[in-house]
Amino acid sequence: MLSAIGLIQLDPIRRWMAGRGAMCVAAIVIAFVTDPSRVLAQEHVVDLVGGAAATGTSAAQQTLGIALVEAATPRFFFRDGWNIRGVGDAGWQPLFTMNQTTPEYREGLRVAGGFRLAHTTARLETALVGRIGSTRLTGTTSTNGTGNWAAVFEAGVDVRWIAPLVDAYVGLRHDDRLQRAGALSNYRDPTGRAVLMVSVLPVRLGPLVAGVAFESETALPGTGRLPSGVTVAALFRY
Repeated sequence: MLSAIGLIQLDPIRRWMAGRGAMCVAAIVIAFVTDPSRVLAQEHVVDLVGGAAATGTSAAQQTLGIALVEAATPRFFFRDGWNIRGVGDAGWQPLFTMNQTTPEYREGLRVAGGFRLAHTTARLETALVGRIGSTRLTGTTSTNGTGNWAAVFEAGVDVRWIAPLVDAYVGLRHDDRLQRAGALSNYRDPTGRAVLMVSVLPVRLGPLVAGVAFESETALPGTGRLPSGVTVAALFRY
């Protein structure tokens, strides 16, 4: 038996075959961990998002509804998991605004579109996201001469763990609804906002996932800052 083992160890052909087999196993394991197709299998072109959000500012707390349609184009892969696609959303959601100098949230319409430049593996996606859009509020008196519609520009970095779905986003937002005029003239750069969003959707029932989401928006550093706002929402995505 020892002589047979010695022959196996010394036989160059068998050693080559064993080495190739180990390389194949390693390649399969790497593909399982990094293959972006596992991510694609969980994605939809259109998602329906609904829920309720508890909103809070230094002046008021209230509960508001969420009803959104989110859409994304197919991904265009160009190198080693890097890809780009178009994204967009439209629907009702809580919007931060100012009633004279009092911060508050109101339900309003948001329509936005943009891009998502991402590096995607089977478990993790890191993306640079840019959006341009508009928001609409009605039934309120303008604090600074802004009409019902106001432009919004946003860019940030998003890190997404695929299963269970955990999402963390940090970005900067320019909100024309908060432009420096009228009652907001004394604030420093009120349109500039720093945004933090974290969501965890651990419940999965077929195509439906559910969980909680947290969002905070604050003024950029400096004196004379506009107040901050926070929302905590129970969400479902279908």
